[in-house]
Amino acid sequence: MVAMFFICVTYTMAKYTQWDLPDFEEITIPESKFKWLYKKTNELLLKFYYTASGEDYVLFFSTMATLWVISVIGSHFSSLNFIYLCYLCVATLPALYERHESEVDYLVHKVIRDMKRLLEELNSNILSMIPRGQVKEH
Repeated sequence: MVAMFFICVTYTMAKYTQWDLPDFEEITIPESKFKWLYKKTNELLLKFYYTASGEDYVLFFSTMATLWVISVIGSHFSSLNFIYLCYLCVATLPALYERHESEVDYLVHKVIRDMKRLLEELNSNILSMIPRGQVKEH
């Protein structure tokens, strides 16, 4: 997480200070005997640098939030307990859903409806009050 934050700050500062940073395509490991492994590693590195550069802020902040949630969960559960909890959920939730399908569907639709209503209220009460300037065209 610290490396991602550092790369994001570096790439953001480079936009304003005219630093010469490497292109995403230049950051690769040379291919040799293990082409498949190198190809997957290169794809992972490119995805990591694209996410960490802050080009797509939604992806960057969602990745940071996901890593934070995983660290919070990891501080409360050991790996073995977490794997067992996931196994219990995978084994029991489908059976519970089949038994109570209509109630679950009703509650899900109610939550979705309430979330849409809450988003509309947020948009009309808060976001509509933010002044918007004219769009500059280059």
